[in-house]
Amino acid sequence: MPTEAETQLAEALERLFVVLGGFVPTHALKVLSDEFGCANQVFWEQPAHSICVEVASKIVAQGEAVFLQFLARVEQQKPTGSSIVAHVRSRWGAAASAAPPTGAPSPHDLPHFLAGGRPFVDRRAYRDAVRAMDAPGGKPVLVLLGDPETGKSWSENYLCEVVDVEHSIDLEDYEGVDGHMQVCDFITDALGLERVDLSGTETTLKAGLNTLRSRLKLGAKGEGPLTWFFIDSADDVLTPSMGMLLAALIDTLVRDDCIRVRLVLAGSPADAPPDLRFVAAMDRPEGVHRDRAEEWLRGALAEKGCEVQDDTALRARLDALFPDPAACMVPPPDAQPHEELFVLLEENGFFA
Repeated sequence: MPTEAETQLAEALERLFVVLGGFVPTHALKVLSDEFGCANQVFWEQPAHSICVEVASKIVAQGEAVFLQFLARVEQQKPTGSSIVAHVRSRWGAAASAAPPTGAPSPHDLPHFLAGGRPFVDRRAYRDAVRAMDAPGGKPVLVLLGDPETGKSWSENYLCEVVDVEHSIDLEDYEGVDGHMQVCDFITDALGLERVDLSGTETTLKAGLNTLRSRLKLGAKGEGPLTWFFIDSADDVLTPSMGMLLAALIDTLVRDDCIRVRLVLAGSPADAPPDLRFVAAMDRPEGVHRDRAEEWLRGALAEKGCEVQDDTALRARLDALFPDPAACMVPPPDAQPHEELFVLLEENGFFA
């Protein structure tokens, strides 16, 4: 398990891909892995984030001087990437001085139930991704992949619970030819920015998107909480104009992490940048795993001051729900988790 320092540094290293590789991420990975003694690893079959965590652990072990010398060489060879190098250098400073958190628990700390008693079971990777995005230097875009009815839309319930400012956009509500203009107006209004004209021909649309980029860069920075947008049905309802709008938003945010906006996409847009998986966080909801279900049940009971009345019976019931411990249970729409888990809570005095 990576330390907090290694996790912070890994997030920053992913931003270095473009600087090192000229938009060829595999080359950037090779540079990073060779530089810090990871060349013997079979990296190309691992997710980009896993590679950066491994590299970050090597950097932390080797110390400050080696890493700062490496950054100085990168800055000299790629002066156009100086702002990203400066960002990585600042994250290294934060990582090097990171201390265990104290005081009140983070709102991200695994709530068993959300507002209104809605359950939220498992999804540890998603929780961790949102937590990392909410921290300084976090990735600005998260893409939720997967089949229908696996929990992509349900994910918004958790986001509403743990972030300060969240806005919801379901692209199924914007299917018309002017849907992209309505979505753009919604976003600029939420950010307090002047609206952008995206009407007309493809040429005028591109000009309008450039104006949107400029307004985001100038008007959505500074202090204060992050503004989050949860965009549902991102892979289902896309006119060409809507695809261009989403691509412009993604590209603008990943190129300037000082913009205080975070984007969560339920689905991967067809017109997304080809290197999206290297610049955005990714999660794939797959249902509820047995171990996580048991962890959630025990945690929910402990939170209520209850105890499991019969460990053997509880495990037997869970074994019946999850015949294959390695598999996961996909709940029906809007019913996460399966109602059987609530029966187990009731049997152990949760609702008494």
